[in-house]
Amino acid sequence: AFGTDQRRLQESPAAGVAAFDLRLALYLAILGAGLYLALGQPFSPASFAVGCGWLAGVYALLRWRRGSRPAPPGGRWEIVAFNLAVFLVAAEVGLRLVAWASPSVLLARPDSSVAERVERTRATPGHLHHAFPVNATGHYDEDFLPPAARLPGERFVLSIGDSFSYGVVPHRYHFTSVAEERLAAALDVPVEVANMGVPASGPREYLHLLTTEGLPLAPEVIVVNLFLGNDFTDPETAPREVARGARRWLDRDNLLLWQLPRRLWLLSDERSDLAREAAGNDLEGGDFEPTVGSAAPAAEGSVVTGRRRLERLYPWLADPMLEGPRHSQRRFLGLETTRAQRLATFPAGELEARFEILRALHRAAGSTPLLWVLIPDEFQVEDAVWDEVRAGNPELEGQRDRGTRLLSSWLDLQGYAYLDLLPALRAVEPLADGRHHVYHLRNNHFNARGNRVAGEALAAALQPWLMED
Repeated sequence: AFGTDQRRLQESPAAGVAAFDLRLALYLAILGAGLYLALGQPFSPASFAVGCGWLAGVYALLRWRRGSRPAPPGGRWEIVAFNLAVFLVAAEVGLRLVAWASPSVLLARPDSSVAERVERTRATPGHLHHAFPVNATGHYDEDFLPPAARLPGERFVLSIGDSFSYGVVPHRYHFTSVAEERLAAALDVPVEVANMGVPASGPREYLHLLTTEGLPLAPEVIVVNLFLGNDFTDPETAPREVARGARRWLDRDNLLLWQLPRRLWLLSDERSDLAREAAGNDLEGGDFEPTVGSAAPAAEGSVVTGRRRLERLYPWLADPMLEGPRHSQRRFLGLETTRAQRLATFPAGELEARFEILRALHRAAGSTPLLWVLIPDEFQVEDAVWDEVRAGNPELEGQRDRGTRLLSSWLDLQGYAYLDLLPALRAVEPLADGRHHVYHLRNNHFNARGNRVAGEALAAALQPWLMED
């Protein structure tokens, strides 16, 4: 359409009309998609149908006004516009191909399937996480042995969850390892509590892990860890189908050209905040180390399992007051406030649809006992964090434990067994600054102290189920 010669258009009016029709349709489609992405969000079939109707009407009007007169050949501005449109489409397709070939949280799209969401955050086998190699299936544990390869009398428990289960402490300090030690000592038999945690996952991913990887291991008990901070109230946990058709391209949240720059900017902004906080602490003569939660450089290339060596590499294992923050104060407080507001205001009636996935997990477990572990958010445990969160948010008054109440009440109604970790975590003796220090500093995950409390509570809850009749 753009390269057609003027003489040819004059000699063949029909070709000129066809060229105009093609160019007009292309321009309207590009303009309509841009306006819909900017103004028509969130995507819905109804709004998409209305938008298509308006475009068809505009096209018909312009086509009628033009009549049978051929249009002049495309100018430079048209070529530029066309090439820009091709570039944007090609860039989006290219980013999606990269995301498919190399899954990444930065390139995640909400229309991904459950299996895709698991694979994009599953660790690489052999990767050293806190000086411990991830196993052959990408989980932060030793390799899982099939039933035939286990020791006589060995008890096997499967633990599934998100980043709390994956863990941000050395393996021997992880709550599943703590539970293994306590159970083996109490039962006087070998015990394995297999850690099948995948970061950035939720109940739908837990069901996928259970059916595809967990049940073939023939566990005696299944543990599913539910983090109250985001497992039920985050928008991504809402029941949804994989996007198809126009939604895959016209839902702004699905566009990597929109999401990737936004995510990179958030990361850059967070690093700037941390750098400013570090500079401020340096000026005041304080000790600031914004690296806690990731492996120490000295441990990146070697496996370390001994307790003394680990505590030299990570001093915060022995004294949590030595650690530095993972997030800036602004980001941490914003995250905690958002979670608290969602839990405080989430309509109880809408939870039923979210809880259906828990029923599906129970059905999948069949005759195998299943224990739910309720993991509270930090604002529920640390009074100082809660005071900061509720400041200026009067709607949060009296709603600190609403999430725990709603979930535990539902589990009681269903007759499902569960372990609520909140009382045990609140009972931990505070340190010199008055805090319990069971979470990493501004990290939202258990530190070694919190893992020990969770592991001991889990062992006590599992012991009756694992005792021989």
